[in-house]
Amino acid sequence: MHILKNKFIFNLFVSIVSLVISICLSYSISTSQVHDIMLKDTQSLVKSLHSTLDYIAQKETKGYQDQKLIFFSH
Repeated sequence: MHILKNKFIFNLFVSIVSLVISICLSYSISTSQVHDIMLKDTQSLVKSLHSTLDYIAQKETKGYQDQKLIFFSH
C-alpha cells in the first residue's frame, strides 16, 4: 500500500512539473511570435510610409513648403 501511494505521489509530481514546463514553454514561444509579428508590422508600416513620402516628393518637388502637406508644425 505504501509503495502504491509513493508511485501516485511521484506521478502527480511529475505531471505537475511537466504541466508547468509546458506552460512556460508555450508562453515563451507565444511572446517571441508576438514580438516577431510586431516587428514585421512595424517594418511594413515604415516601408509604406517611405513609399508614400517618396511619391509625394516626386510629385511635388516643393511639397515641404505646402501648408496642406505639413502635418506637424512647431
